[in-house]
Amino acid sequence: MKILLTGKRSFFCKHFINFDKKNKNIFFLKRLKNNYYLEKDFDKGDRISIVHASGTSSVINSQNNPSFDFDKNFLSTLSLINFISNKNYKIDKLIYLSTASVCGEKRNKIKETDKYNPKSIYSFHKMYSEIFLRDFCKKNKINLVILRIFSLYGEGKKNQFIWDLLNKLNKDGSKITLFGSGKEIRDYLYIKDAVKVVFSLINNKKLPQEYILNLASGSPKSINEIVKFFSKNTMVLFSNEFNSLFPNKMISDNSKLNKFKDFEFTKFEIGAKNYQNWFNKQ
Repeated sequence: MKILLTGKRSFFCKHFINFDKKNKNIFFLKRLKNNYYLEKDFDKGDRISIVHASGTSSVINSQNNPSFDFDKNFLSTLSLINFISNKNYKIDKLIYLSTASVCGEKRNKIKETDKYNPKSIYSFHKMYSEIFLRDFCKKNKINLVILRIFSLYGEGKKNQFIWDLLNKLNKDGSKITLFGSGKEIRDYLYIKDAVKVVFSLINNKKLPQEYILNLASGSPKSINEIVKFFSKNTMVLFSNEFNSLFPNKMISDNSKLNKFKDFEFTKFEIGAKNYQNWFNKQ
């Protein structure tokens, strides 16, 4: 089994590569205009799994530069479809790293069966990618796995809340002011656990043609809880200013994931400490 990766420089891919450094069956796809090409070719008779991990992951940046986000998150998916269409490869499965925000915010836990309800440019582009991939893979009888990721964190992550929090604490450790109320809830997942799930999916031979899976810890934390973990000696104030692009609650229904995975996720306290230790060395 050969594994093709898009997004070679991405946060996810760096951890994916490090997880199995001796694996000589991992190949990278580089994008040139509207198509991908292999950095190094191989026997076309081998079966292939593709992990589509390229794209951006910032809601704010997508609002500030929608055309860039459109290119990285949607046109890159069309480029991958072009690549597959023009090659005579035996595709075993295609795994797409999407986002839970394609379903928007819910009072209850978000399920894989929830209807699309994107609120940001970023989540719209991810939704478009899902729709095109679902149609393409169904027509071409390619097994598709869509991973709807909630909040990934870990060594190497240089955006989103925890990264911003650590930077503020590093700049002024005595008193900081944060956006929102502190009551917002997020379902975080340590990056190394996400990688384990993807490898398990690659090796699983019993998945249906289309498999949508929430990817989160199932142990949500409030922003207040996260802040207290990282800032024990800092006075933290909340502005009580809100942005409709950022939901108050993003919690995963993990019933489907719990039936699939066969290992325990890293406790937040352990993963967060690893992340903080990495940050302190930067």
